[in-house]
Amino acid sequence: MDFGFRIKLEPFNIALVSIVGEGMRNTPGIYGSVGKALESRGINIITDFQSERSIILALKQEDALSAVRALHELYFGKH
Repeated sequence: MDFGFRIKLEPFNIALVSIVGEGMRNTPGIYGSVGKALESRGINIITDFQSERSIILALKQEDALSAVRALHELYFGKH
């Protein structure tokens, strides 16, 4: 059966980066500090999902490693 349309899937080149920790929703400033850390490296958040224990960020795939490094520095310092 032909319905007269086609679906073409293109690669999206999106990476998901998660920050996980107990009680994140009840801790003020977490999302703001994450945003500032990524912004300082020129990384834009495409979209996000927040739950009580995690923040999941959708970023350009090319920014993923830099984002992980920025977040590691934010929470664990430079090594």
